Amino acid sequence: MDLASVIGIVGAFGLIVAAMAMGVGIGAYIDPQSVLIVVLGSIMTLFISYKMDMMTKFHKVFMIAIKPNYQPNYEELIKKLVDYATQARRDGILSLESAAANEEDEFLKKRSFYGG
Repeated sequence: MDLASVIGIVGAFGLIVAAMAMGVGIGAYIDPQSVLIVVLGSIMTLFISYKMDMMTKFHKVFMIAIKPNYQPNYEELIKKLVDYATQARRDGILSLESAAANEEDEFLKKRSFYGG
């Protein structure tokens, strides 16, 4: 996790706790029933929204978001994406299938070009 993420997360929680403490105190905000409804309700909403195989992969996606190990060459990636957009506009979206099969970039290889 990069330093900016750590600062953002800690700062956000710090500001929330400080705002609660300045008001009526933190005790008024800690209600087990409300915490269960919000936290477990959010998790159950994810289960409603996504299929089970996607939910079992959640921890992997979460870890990628926290600890990314992919550092792309942005100039090269942008050039490739512009080339793919031009190819799709000129030859049609299905023409990208061959490009997807031959892609060397890890980021682009794992993602579908046409949403399929």
